Amino acid sequence: MSMGRTKCKNNISNVLCPVETERVVQNIQNTKFSIFIDEISDITNDKWMTFLVRYADGKQ
Repeated sequence: MSMGRTKCKNNISNVLCPVETERVVQNIQNTKFSIFIDEISDITNDKWMTFLVRYADGKQ
């Protein structure tokens, strides 16, 4: 499969992101989890904030 940059971005934003977000929410609703948050600025003074959610999904 090949597609242009705009179509790829739209597929990720409108299809993959909602599906994966729902999957993660379903997995962590009744599971213990931890969150790590980090904020950083790069050389162009853009600010980035990263969220890492760690949980066990029960699959081995």
